[in-house]
Formats: sequence, C-alpha cells, structure tokens
Amino acid sequence: MTQNAGEAGSKGIEFEGQWLPNKYWKISGSYAYLDTEYTGLDGNLKPNEGNHLRISYTTGSGQWELAGWVKNATGEEYTLHNSTLSPGLAQLTVPAPPRTNGVTATRNFGN
Repeated sequence: MTQNAGEAGSKGIEFEGQWLPNKYWKISGSYAYLDTEYTGLDGNLKPNEGNHLRISYTTGSGQWELAGWVKNATGEEYTLHNSTLSPGLAQLTVPAPPRTNGVTATRNFGN
C-alpha cells in the first residue's frame, strides 16, 4: 500500500572542483548538501538530509585514484527509509547511518 506523504520541499547545493598542478597530478574535491522536508507525515521524521565531502587524487595516467570521504559530515539523525508493512500493524523505519569516514583506492583497467 502506498500513501501520499503530503507536501514536500527540498533545497540543496553541490560544489565540485579540480586542480591540475602538472601533467602527473589531478586533485579534485566535492561537497554536497541536501535538506528535504515532508509535511503531513505521522511521527517526527527528517528524511534525506546530509552533508557529504570528498577529496581525491588521480595519477596522470588515470589508472589510480585515492579518495578520502565523509558521509553525513554533520552527524544529522534522519530517516533513510520509512514504510508501512501492514496498515495499522507495523511501521518500518530505517535510520540513516551516522557520520562515516573512509578512504577508497581505485584501480582502473583499460584506456
């Protein structure tokens, strides 16, 4: 069963940049912010909010990338998913993960 959530509003911003100091270095970074709000919902939900940061270095050949990132940088508590399993019987609410930090190494094959 699908129910209408009432009205929704959203605002956000995203930045992305690159710097090529020489032919061997590529440094890039990004920032994303999203703030959404639903009205007319049961309960006190703050769906789909978050701040995400990422900065990466890519070799000149493009074969390797090393990136550091932060998801939910401000540690906001919000609902990732909310659904009614059976009307009047069960509600499934999945909270978003807390602030998460990490480093990712990527090897590109081909090209």
